[in-house]
Amino acid sequence: MKFSKQDSAVIKGAAILMLLFYHLYYYVTMFDAQSVNFAPFGVDAVMRFSRIFNVCVNIFLFITVFGMYRSMQEKEAAQNHVTVLLKDEATGQRRCSLPEVLFRYSLSRFIGLESAFLAVYLTCVLCFGRMIETMEYYGTGFRAVFYAFLDMTALSSFLGTPSINGSWWYLEIVIVVIFLMPLLYLASEKFGPAFYALLLLWPHLAETDYTVRRFGLIVMLALASAKYNLPERFAACTFRNRPRLSMAIKWLISMVLIAGFTFLRQSESDVLTEDVHLFAENMLAFMLILSMYLVWCRLPGIRIVYGFLGKHSTNIYFAHLFFSFSIPWTRSFLFSFRWFGLIYLAFFALSLLYSVALNAFKKLVRYDALTRYLQSLVL
Repeated sequence: MKFSKQDSAVIKGAAILMLLFYHLYYYVTMFDAQSVNFAPFGVDAVMRFSRIFNVCVNIFLFITVFGMYRSMQEKEAAQNHVTVLLKDEATGQRRCSLPEVLFRYSLSRFIGLESAFLAVYLTCVLCFGRMIETMEYYGTGFRAVFYAFLDMTALSSFLGTPSINGSWWYLEIVIVVIFLMPLLYLASEKFGPAFYALLLLWPHLAETDYTVRRFGLIVMLALASAKYNLPERFAACTFRNRPRLSMAIKWLISMVLIAGFTFLRQSESDVLTEDVHLFAENMLAFMLILSMYLVWCRLPGIRIVYGFLGKHSTNIYFAHLFFSFSIPWTRSFLFSFRWFGLIYLAFFALSLLYSVALNAFKKLVRYDALTRYLQSLVL
């Protein structure tokens, strides 16, 4: 059974729940001015637990790379590994090379991402305006307008200008990966394991940015998983033709590895280097993906609920920090529930309600139809 878009949505649904919990309790300044009851665990235990969920970023990146790779495989197959015909007003028709097809696909993905982000930016800024405390980061006058333009076009992370939402740094990574995917795909298809080895060794052979060292491994795992069908092979692997026993063994192995990588990642021992922590972080994300594909994606109820959340994960990712941090009245509303579990549920409900309302509004004004039209212009 192929790793489907619905499987991706289920895993993204789980990842967005991790993100919401992480951004509530990972750092004491997120709640130190509030009266929060952490019973029966205590504040330190909840904070340590929340920091595990930072791997949600690696999970999102894996799904992006994996999904784009599979789509590029389909596009290459559709043109029979040679060329496709694209309409050209000047000559009637012309032949387009595979690299150009892949670049056009990446450009369409960027348009989709920017469109989704812009919808969140405009609705939050127009609806909440000066209630967003972080708006002051823009300053005043022409400079504020300029910084706002860079922020709404997802350029602030690249240029180092102020942003009103601390979670939008991820946009820089996704945009870079989207436009690198044609090169990554072609290199992966041509060189396979040799290229993956280069990706693994590169951060250790040359001085690289922290972002490359942090996410390089998960990108490599996503490329290899898409090319060699690793999730499908893991799920299909059986022992002595006994499916139920095989499922139990694979689930047990997954849980042991998840526990081990979690321990390595969270360990504060001076013996473990940063590279060990980053390796454990990426492997933890990978094993969570495999285990969710093995079990959660097969359960009908989980598949429906988490798949629904996954379809709202982009909106929630871009908007959620406004509600828990940047807008005082929503922050006060959330923390009025006192108990950390209820606060989390209220945070989830508010973020999901916003996303549902936004999607309804976009459907009403045919926003997504406009996005699809713009994407069609580059395909």
